[in-house]
Amino acid sequence: MRTSCDIDILIHEEDIEKAKSILINEYGYTDHRKGTQDVSLFSPKGIHLELYYDLIADGEANESEKVLKNVGIWLQ
Repeated sequence: MRTSCDIDILIHEEDIEKAKSILINEYGYTDHRKGTQDVSLFSPKGIHLELYYDLIADGEANESEKVLKNVGIWLQ
C-alpha cells in the first residue's frame, strides 16, 4: 500500500488537448509535464491531477494488455 498524492483520470487520448485546455484556461491549472501515458497538471491550490490516456506503461505491464484491452468497451 502507498499513500495517494494525486487524482488520476482516464480519458481518451484524442481528448487530452481539449481536457488540458479547459483545465488550464477555465480553472487555472498549470501544465507540469507530459509522460508516455499521462499529462500532469497542478491546480492553483496545489492539487496534482494526472490525465491518463494509456494504462499500460511502455514495457512495464507484462501481459496486462490482455486484461485491459476491453476496458473501453465496458465504459461506453
